[in-house]
Amino acid sequence: MKFFNDYKRIRSYISDPKHYPRETYDTISVLLYYLEFYVNTASIQMSRIFEDDKELKDAYHLTGPEGHGTMVVTTRYFADIHFCIVSLDKAYKLAKELAAYMKDDELQGIMEKYSHLDAYRKARNALEHMEENFTKSHWFLRDMSTVVNDTITLNRTEFKIHESTLQPIYAMYEEVIDRFEELYGPGRQ
Repeated sequence: MKFFNDYKRIRSYISDPKHYPRETYDTISVLLYYLEFYVNTASIQMSRIFEDDKELKDAYHLTGPEGHGTMVVTTRYFADIHFCIVSLDKAYKLAKELAAYMKDDELQGIMEKYSHLDAYRKARNALEHMEENFTKSHWFLRDMSTVVNDTITLNRTEFKIHESTLQPIYAMYEEVIDRFEELYGPGRQ
């Protein structure tokens, strides 16, 4: 898993008042900070999901499918999946907001390239609004408790429990950072 640490460097580039007034700098700075935070959080969550998966197999063998140990690890497993999806959705939305705020055509082009990441919004909404569906249908209970071939499907959005799931968000983030390097990195006017 990757863990990024670009925010402070990029912030130092854009802090020069010749680039932006203080209020604009503050907004861009906050958007960048939380973009990096949620990309890193998705990495941490995916690592936790992998750990949960191993612990789940052990707990199942020790306490059985209905045992307390299995229940605890299962709860943590699905909670970690939930927050990983939330983190992926937040990272995409923050990058999109950053591109719109800056009105930079290349940043907006990057976001168009990664618009498929908006699918995490559907999965997140399914999780965030599950109580609204319990009385209408049992699809949520079926979807939320079923992982097949390391894949969970929520609101017709597949979430693969694999490091490759993070690659598009990493690539998007790296392209955004590269654009900031082009605009404001050392040697740029």
